[in-house]
Amino acid sequence: MPEAPNRASARLAGEELGVVLPLLASRVLGQYDPFAGAAGGAHGGRGSGSGGRLMLVAPNVLHVQRELRLDPGDFHLWVALHEQTHALQFAAAPWLPEHLAGLMRELMGSMLAQESAADRLRDFISALPRAIGSDSTEPAGALLGSVMTESEHEMMGRTVAVMSLLEGHADVVMDAVGPQVVPTVSRIRAAFDKRRNSPGWAEAILRRLMGMDAKLAQYRNGAAFVRAVVDTVGHEGLNAVWTDAANLPASEEISDPDAWLARVHG
Repeated sequence: MPEAPNRASARLAGEELGVVLPLLASRVLGQYDPFAGAAGGAHGGRGSGSGGRLMLVAPNVLHVQRELRLDPGDFHLWVALHEQTHALQFAAAPWLPEHLAGLMRELMGSMLAQESAADRLRDFISALPRAIGSDSTEPAGALLGSVMTESEHEMMGRTVAVMSLLEGHADVVMDAVGPQVVPTVSRIRAAFDKRRNSPGWAEAILRRLMGMDAKLAQYRNGAAFVRAVVDTVGHEGLNAVWTDAANLPASEEISDPDAWLARVHG
């Protein structure tokens, strides 16, 4: 008896995650979880103010520091500053976790609708050859993007815009601390960017399939947005993004900061 489309989709997704998760697990250095407070704020990260939890993956941090031959104290502090910046972002915008959760619920609710399971599975399989050879950096990645509807692409774009802001802002803050705090910050940035941009062939394929190239683009595009806004209206002007969801940059504004400035600051 043929496998039901929704069960086949779930099994395929599980097998795909089984291949990808080991790669992701070895690349993650740290993570700030803004939703941890919902399950128990007593374990939240220090200084976050939002009940979130800051986590560092010590074996990965140590491996990368040794691989890139970086100063241990400087690199460990540099990584911690990035994640602590996320804690401060969510502390400044306590409404942001629920806003992000709402965007993700809307997207996942649409994508997991059972009536479209058969079509999605067929599109997923047919897209594999194109995705492997694609240089797509669309928000969803070449593979996932191939099975998304137009409205889902729009939902994904809104989510990616927020993530681009958060990641880009953290990168800018990390670099702005300067050598008085992290003496070898310039060397760390150069080595880390080179590592980001030089994947092995297997990782390069998985990046394209799963949208990890788009994740890296979040750092570049978000940082460029933050720097352009700060150059024009200073950090006080940029801080408008933390006051209300309406002030978050739209998908198209991440690459066009002048449009965000015109809309929010007039």
